[in-house]
Amino acid sequence: MASAPTQLESLGIEEPYPGMCEDTVANKRVLRANKMTWETAIVEVDGGFDSLLKPHTPETLAAAHNSTWELRKPIMKNPDDRYSDYVGPESYPQDFTDMPWWIQQRLTWWIQVQLGEKSATSKRYGMPFPTRCTLVRNDGTRCWNWATDPSKIDRCRVHAGWVQDKHVRNAQVSRAKLIEASPDLADNMIDLAFNAEGEAVRLKATELGLAIAGVRAGQELNVTVTDETGIDPAATVRERLDRLAKSAAAAAAAHEDAAAAALPAPEPDIVDAEIIETPAPTEVTE
Repeated sequence: MASAPTQLESLGIEEPYPGMCEDTVANKRVLRANKMTWETAIVEVDGGFDSLLKPHTPETLAAAHNSTWELRKPIMKNPDDRYSDYVGPESYPQDFTDMPWWIQQRLTWWIQVQLGEKSATSKRYGMPFPTRCTLVRNDGTRCWNWATDPSKIDRCRVHAGWVQDKHVRNAQVSRAKLIEASPDLADNMIDLAFNAEGEAVRLKATELGLAIAGVRAGQELNVTVTDETGIDPAATVRERLDRLAKSAAAAAAAHEDAAAAALPAPEPDIVDAEIIETPAPTEVTE
């Protein structure tokens, strides 16, 4: 005999984990249509992280919070206020067991320090004692989990991220959600452009849709430069460089010739000479 379908299965939603469904736009639409809320749960799958939804009906959500409230009253500063903070380690009841093991470990360490069994200078003792997560959900309820290190982040690990790469993981999850929801977002923008009551809304949606489609306001001018001469630009540059080099060499040679012509002519060498007197010719008679 087949078991009766769960509440999510009766709504046509698959449950990869009991009481949880995938974090998709389609599942959220079904949950909203049935007046259900949800909380986000981050689970580790195949070495990575996946975002799931844990749906609640108003009745089950109220019952769950009332049950948790009754369990946590012994450690609340004001037991009559469900939004109250938790007390410090000095006020924790000794018989209170509704806490994670790591909080019990810190409480035990704090007690041992007070009794002198542990050193008060240890790094672990110097850490702030966990407090209640400060996040208030969309349904108006406050998270019941503990903030691991309230001096840095006053939220629990679920609402502040699991590891130091939380920003990268959150960005990946958000990007995947936007990609998945892009068809619905486009339909919504088109619907606003044609059917919105306000003229300003229709104009803005129309401009945004055209911009996303690649159509810009005004006239677009596309200029494309082509060379149809068949001349190699590199060869032209080399030719001009050679011509400039030859002109520079010719100018340098002309400058040298002009400088040489401007120099004074060299004086002739003077050779010392001795004046020799020649005797007068004598007459010869026959």
